[in-house]
Amino acid sequence: MRPPSIDQAPRITIDEVRQLQARGEQPVFVDVRSAEDFAQQRIAGAIHVPLREVLRRHSELPPDRWIVFY
Repeated sequence: MRPPSIDQAPRITIDEVRQLQARGEQPVFVDVRSAEDFAQQRIAGAIHVPLREVLRRHSELPPDRWIVFY
C-alpha cells in the first residue's frame, strides 16, 4: 500500500495548534528542514527529522499525540 502524498495530509493552522494547546493537548513539532536551518532557529522542543527521512523514521513519533510537521 502506498503512503498518501503530501497533498493528502491534513493541514492545520497556528490558531488550531493554539486551540489544541489551550485544551491541554501538546502536539509534537517536527522540523523537516535542513540540519543547517534547524541549527539556526527552531521551535523550542521540536524534533528534527529531515523531510526525506519522515517515512523511514515515523515509528520514532508518538502515536497518541498530534504531530505538526513544519
